[in-house]
Amino acid sequence: MSKSFKESHWIRSESMNRYNQHKTTLTQQKEKLFKEKNVAKWGIPVEDTRRAVDVINDAELAFAMMLPAETKKAEYLSEEAAFFTNQCYKEARRVVM
Repeated sequence: MSKSFKESHWIRSESMNRYNQHKTTLTQQKEKLFKEKNVAKWGIPVEDTRRAVDVINDAELAFAMMLPAETKKAEYLSEEAAFFTNQCYKEARRVVM
């Protein structure tokens, strides 16, 4: 029983590490792009360029627009980490019961 719990905890830990590492890297990239003030490097569709220029001085709105593909990957990794956390919790409950 403890082997399956250890495995689920290891998977959860690895998933959390991947998410945290990706999020840190993404935040650093976004900060760098925000300082450059060049919306062409944001990775957004051409039709959103005008809106990006409007929010170029608002960090919160700009970060929400920047690097949409990488942001989606971060969201996926977050969901994956939450799933494995939930599975680890269920396995812990199963072992305790």
